[in-house]
Amino acid sequence: MLTPATHLLSFVIIFVYASMLVSASSPLEGFLLFEPTTLLDFGAASPKNIWQGQTWRIFTALFVHGGFLHLFFNLFVLRQIGPLLEPTLGTARFLLLFLATGLGSFGFSLYMNGQLAVGASGGLFGLIGGLLVLRFFVRRQAIGKRLFVELIVVILINLAIGWLIPIVDNAAHLGGLCIGIVLGAGLLADRPFLFFAEPPKTTGPEETSPSDAKVQILGTPRLATWGSFFGLALCVTLLALGLKPINRVHYHLTQAHDAIDYGNTEKLNRHLNLAQVIDPFEPGVDLLEGRALLQKGEAEKAKPFLVNALRTLNQKPNVAWGVALQSIAPTSKYDQRLFYDARLTNALCDEALALTLTEPVVELINDCAWFLLTTKTPRFHKPSKAIQLARFAVEQAREQPEDQVPPAVLHTLAEAEAQTGRPDEAAVMMEKVLLTKSLRQRDYYRKEYERFLKMAQAQGQPPPPKSQPDF
Repeated sequence: MLTPATHLLSFVIIFVYASMLVSASSPLEGFLLFEPTTLLDFGAASPKNIWQGQTWRIFTALFVHGGFLHLFFNLFVLRQIGPLLEPTLGTARFLLLFLATGLGSFGFSLYMNGQLAVGASGGLFGLIGGLLVLRFFVRRQAIGKRLFVELIVVILINLAIGWLIPIVDNAAHLGGLCIGIVLGAGLLADRPFLFFAEPPKTTGPEETSPSDAKVQILGTPRLATWGSFFGLALCVTLLALGLKPINRVHYHLTQAHDAIDYGNTEKLNRHLNLAQVIDPFEPGVDLLEGRALLQKGEAEKAKPFLVNALRTLNQKPNVAWGVALQSIAPTSKYDQRLFYDARLTNALCDEALALTLTEPVVELINDCAWFLLTTKTPRFHKPSKAIQLARFAVEQAREQPEDQVPPAVLHTLAEAEAQTGRPDEAAVMMEKVLLTKSLRQRDYYRKEYERFLKMAQAQGQPPPPKSQPDF
């Protein structure tokens, strides 16, 4: 059977993925999960960007996938559905069903979640909805009975995965499925289909003759008209809701954080007030209020809001700290989030460290020390405080069951030693790091070792002992 639309969609999806692989920092990034910045560069559906006017992202995100597994699964489903649905539906209507359900699914996702979204799965669920309708029309045929069971299993498995894995967008899946059922009914209702009569029950083997098969229209003209109308209307409605979800708290939080970034006080106050009205107990509202007060220089007033946000975002303060940083820079890499808003990062570090005093977390201590060492904001550049945190992180790492200090933690301490006038000590630490056999990013740490050596020589300090690192 000819399925040009299925082939075209498959080609575009693979081409976009290959282009992303070329631009990725490493092949592993494309296999596991692309960085948010890579996804954004290739047209991911970023709520912040869409609500700023880049509505074209709702279309381009259909062909962008988060990684190889995401791509493989969606392509597998597409290649299974296409040969079953496209011959009956027709190429043009098949594409229309995929695009309409895909766009509407992203609209529903924006309305419900307001998170970065990519992938063809919303459109694929629309095609699954169309197949469910086809199964209803041919329910007395053998193919209809088999299709129903298989499709229900696929839907339940995908929804279960979405429930277990937070990054899987069930809102997009459900939105695409609903549009697919309604619009699919309209697009299929006036299509011809070859029906076979049930063969009579006999004791001997008999074949169904050609006279037992006849072409019939699947539905009625009225169903074709109204199904198409309501399906497209549902798609447009979900898109409109997603492009401006004024009754959703995440919309106003995103707009308010954007207003802080650009110094728009009027916009900030408007969206902050609306967020407080919609859901005053949402932890993101406390985080927003705290950030807004920090921007005004009212750190003491901001403190209770930040503490409450950390306590309610997640039971573990170190995890809540990461979630808070991600909420203000959702499409940035991890290290970029750390430096996105120096005031907020510094305040969150103080409060998160205070909440973890009884159960220190090495990664949190190390990240806060690294921020104090490398921030470009002079007010928060504090090497003397950073070295205390870095030493504490090393002590805590040595008390862990592995009894091994992670290279990143030793590197932070080395940087702190160098910035407080002891680059020779920093070089010794990096030398120890380079002796690790299974060291990742060896080239990076070797360059850091050489940098510290040059700093020590510039200060007239003797080189470290001659235990040469294993390059």
